[in-house]
Amino acid sequence: CGHFIDGRAGAVLFNEESVRKQCYGCNIMKAGNKDAFTPRMIKEVGLEKVQEFWTLKNSVKQFKLKDYEEIYEKYKSLNSELEER
Repeated sequence: CGHFIDGRAGAVLFNEESVRKQCYGCNIMKAGNKDAFTPRMIKEVGLEKVQEFWTLKNSVKQFKLKDYEEIYEKYKSLNSELEER
């Protein structure tokens, strides 16, 4: 899983829109391979959305316990749906 915006805190932590599948080589060995990832994201979501993602990099979001509980339940439910397939 490649994160278009690096970072594990604040507003990008659980932003699914900026995540795409990515091979190990690009994700780990090439630190996200932004030279290839950026044009791909612009093609898929448009320049305006990509610029919105970039502004998130410097944004801060304070998660509360309730937020984490809701996120947990969301992914637990999605995981259950996938297991049923």
